[in-house]
Amino acid sequence: MKVEKNNKKILLKIIFVIISLLLYNSSILLIKELTDLDELWNFNFANNMANGLVPYKDFNMIQMPLLPMLASIFLKIFGQEVMVMRFLAVCLITYIEITVFFILDKLKVKDYIKYLILIFICFIITPYIAIDYNYMILAILLTIIYIEIKSYLRNEKILVYNLKIDFIIGILAGLCFTSKQSTGMCVILVAVLYKCLEIRSKKDLIEFIKIVFTRGIGALIPIVIILLYLIINGAIYDFISYCILGIKTFSNYIPYINLLKNSKILIKILSVLIPVILILALSLYAKKKKKILLILSVYTIASMIVIYPIADNIHFLIGIFPGFISLAYFADICIDKILSNENIKEFLGSFLKIATLLISLVCLVYSINIYVKSNKNYELKHFKFTIMNENYIKLVKNIGEYINSSQKKVYILDATASVYMIPIDKYNKDYDMFLKGNLGKDGEEGQIEKLKNEENAIILIMNSKYKRNWQNPEKVRSYIINNKEKTGEIGNFEIYE
Repeated sequence: MKVEKNNKKILLKIIFVIISLLLYNSSILLIKELTDLDELWNFNFANNMANGLVPYKDFNMIQMPLLPMLASIFLKIFGQEVMVMRFLAVCLITYIEITVFFILDKLKVKDYIKYLILIFICFIITPYIAIDYNYMILAILLTIIYIEIKSYLRNEKILVYNLKIDFIIGILAGLCFTSKQSTGMCVILVAVLYKCLEIRSKKDLIEFIKIVFTRGIGALIPIVIILLYLIINGAIYDFISYCILGIKTFSNYIPYINLLKNSKILIKILSVLIPVILILALSLYAKKKKKILLILSVYTIASMIVIYPIADNIHFLIGIFPGFISLAYFADICIDKILSNENIKEFLGSFLKIATLLISLVCLVYSINIYVKSNKNYELKHFKFTIMNENYIKLVKNIGEYINSSQKKVYILDATASVYMIPIDKYNKDYDMFLKGNLGKDGEEGQIEKLKNEENAIILIMNSKYKRNWQNPEKVRSYIINNKEKTGEIGNFEIYE
């Protein structure tokens, strides 16, 4: 009877946390204006697949296609609107946050620390909530960490072979690869090989070999399925061009040191604190054999690969996310030594639990109020019910009408092309995702050659008065200015023929 009561209490706590997180994340995305290009690009990938297009063959992208594949199913069922993708983003971010909560629960971290870290996580990623393949990998990675910790706590030993668990972890690691190949490969290597650090005998070596084989086979399954899909659809050569050979054309780089100069004080602090926590965790594993810290550390390292080569705020925060678990784990140990009064701990836990729900409710009411008062789009297809500036809607409509009414092909060679092409259901491969590193193995030179062969085409490039995306292919822009004739302007663009 007591066990049933405890299980009911745990279930209610989980439901409480999930509802609080869903309310909070929904409140953030409800009032988000349609200005995030990453959001539009990811929607475009999924929307293209929902329309029957094949990645790499029919549209250019440089990551693996798992996320747009899954998202396209929801778009087909619930409607091909950005708002559907936002709903998926709410579910994905909530899953990430609740998984962190579950991991901390398994580690027996005190309630008040768990709620504090949840509030902190929600606060720090608020500006960056979106549907994104890096978040997809993070969700899968946290699931792996949860399974690894649960398995360790059951056996009190890391190097234990379990066919079912090791196979599942292998599949999950493979799914990371099918979301993004670079980070995914690091996750696979860590998941398959990290237990070699625990080999102490011949028996351990045999266990390790079985683990490597089982996890390796598991990881190969989703990868082989994706590759077969690409081969069957005649997209394998395009895949190699964009995802493998095209990487060499990606010259954009933001160094980690820039995080130390960041205008946001929390980013500065975390850019120092998380590496320190990571080093401390590895040291304690090496000296005191705290094996939980080995699991947390190796997967944090795998996650942090996403920070290279672009160490901006969003990549940094996603990369260090597993590090928040180690941070909470150490905080729990330190505060436990300082704060010994159990009544105070229980009060803090209850207070923060209630505060979590209240914050979520207040944010939701506040967001609904803003949403009701804001200007929303009801005209542009695929952007319905999103908050958009009235002038912005007019601009998108005008350019869309210009493209549709033109007797010639119209290409927008700019990072913002998807804003104008999505509502009129057009996609121009390479041009609608016009960024360095996203143009295949021939890079900018290949695009220049393609433009030379374009006949009877109109090209729009961003007006010099406006700031261009930092990944804009400037060589192609220079070619257009120097070799084409400017015939006018429309909106933010100059017209060349």
